[in-house]
Amino acid sequence: MNIVRLKSWASRLFSNRLALAVVILFGFGYVFLWLTGSTNSIQLADNLIAMYLVTWGLYGMTSRVSRQEVRSRFVTVTVTLLLCLAALEIPAVLRLVNYQDLFSTPGSPNWWNIPQYVEDPELVWIHTPHYQKKGKYVRGNVAEALCATMVNDVREYDVRYDQHGFRNQTDLTSADIAVVGDSFVESPQTPYDSLMTNVLGNLQHASVANLGISGYGPQQELIVLKRFALPLRPKTIVWVFYEGNDLNDVQRYEDSLHLTAESRPPQSVLSQIWTRSFLNNLLSTFVRLRDGCQSSSAVGDYYALVKDAQGRETRQYFISDLFSTPAKHMEAMSITRTSLSTAHQLSRQHGFRLVVVFAPTEYRVYSDVPSVIEFSDKTKDWRPSNLPSRLRSMVADIDPKIDFIDLTPVFRDEVSRYGQPFLSDDTHWSDAGHALVARTIHDALINGSPAYVVQNVPDQQDDVVVLDQNDSALMVRDADGTIRYWNKGAQELYGFTSSEALGKSSHSLLKTQFPKPLPAIEREMMEKKFWYGELVHRRRDGSKVFVRSRWDLQQNPKDKTITVLEVNSKNNS
Repeated sequence: MNIVRLKSWASRLFSNRLALAVVILFGFGYVFLWLTGSTNSIQLADNLIAMYLVTWGLYGMTSRVSRQEVRSRFVTVTVTLLLCLAALEIPAVLRLVNYQDLFSTPGSPNWWNIPQYVEDPELVWIHTPHYQKKGKYVRGNVAEALCATMVNDVREYDVRYDQHGFRNQTDLTSADIAVVGDSFVESPQTPYDSLMTNVLGNLQHASVANLGISGYGPQQELIVLKRFALPLRPKTIVWVFYEGNDLNDVQRYEDSLHLTAESRPPQSVLSQIWTRSFLNNLLSTFVRLRDGCQSSSAVGDYYALVKDAQGRETRQYFISDLFSTPAKHMEAMSITRTSLSTAHQLSRQHGFRLVVVFAPTEYRVYSDVPSVIEFSDKTKDWRPSNLPSRLRSMVADIDPKIDFIDLTPVFRDEVSRYGQPFLSDDTHWSDAGHALVARTIHDALINGSPAYVVQNVPDQQDDVVVLDQNDSALMVRDADGTIRYWNKGAQELYGFTSSEALGKSSHSLLKTQFPKPLPAIEREMMEKKFWYGELVHRRRDGSKVFVRSRWDLQQNPKDKTITVLEVNSKNNS
């Protein structure tokens, strides 16, 4: 009956030219308003409702039919539309359908189109258990920022997650190795067979659990280690620290917890329903189609011209480096230290081997390779920070026996051979990069030889301040032992002031007793680029102090001069 009345009403509407003209005129006005004013789906929904009501009002004023007939038609059409909308929305309310997934609508905290996250009281967000999705990965975050298609082939993906929401093909009850980290470990844009964790498992002939989630920082990764890695009873836990945003993620996690604590459950439920709803995602798609891709001109200014294997010039963009320094840098480093220290304590309690891996940004890798032709004006005066050395010193201060792997030198070697460890249109590792990381970790686990970056110790004042705040005794000396830098920790441990130590031979000043002949130690340091062990030193008052000592070989890339970064901490055992 309603359909018959609706057809009759439509026929009479089109015969009423004045009413039809009013509706059309208002429709054009609304389209103009939408094109210039609505910035999101909520505003667009408000405008739609307003347009709908005003249209009926104008129709009632201009139509020759009675007001009672207008009301009857309004109720009939409105109820019909609401029933149709309800039929589409009820599956979303019951969590049977997620229209965010069907429309591929980007959602927080994710910047790639995998919207299936659920809230977690500790982690804030995590993937829905057993979530899976297939599709085509058109372009990465760099290409998206530039609104450009930078690769000819479209990569297909097939992502599957386990019962806990991690990217493992099966529900693991045990694992020989567990790898925690962020999107570099999860790598939703990488085929499963090419994942670093899968390649590492094949090299080690062992089971490896991928426990990475995009956007996670040190606090969340420690929670993952406790809640998900320990029950697997691994022999080794690999913790991947990404230079590009892990320190920023420290503050972001704190902010997310604060917002979660302030939100009330009814608001949270309504927000979740709106996020999944058909109307929200349909309108969001309209807004995205209207606005198109918004290019970031800032990103396009930060790049290097790189020569590939065929001698062609390509651009390597440095999007991650633009946001790699958080406002509260020292606080973030302190929280990172606490997280790693707790992980080390757990390793001693549960008997697993802890390996810390430093994953560099593209600029650190490309800043000193022969394949770079030139840097853009905005990046030619950049210089890499001393973050790898500071993180390495932090780990050594916690315990020198913790394995520390810096991926910078192996990535630089790969680029020098015209390899591509990074995706050309994205900040993440390529398939070749994943394989390289897996081989590097595999070699370290087999040989027990951490890989370190070879770089000159920074001599800028701000870096010295950071070193002075290190609790350990730290000195920078020449290859012959002549002390060039002496921090506050060294002064407190040994009693010698900076003026008393500088220019002296460290071995003579501290009357060092070595566990084996010094030439043998120096040969080992030259071969491995590092050495660690236990030493006996003499304080200024003549008393003995037993220390855990770590020596890292540093080489100036320009004049090849060698210095040694020595970190000593009191051995209380």
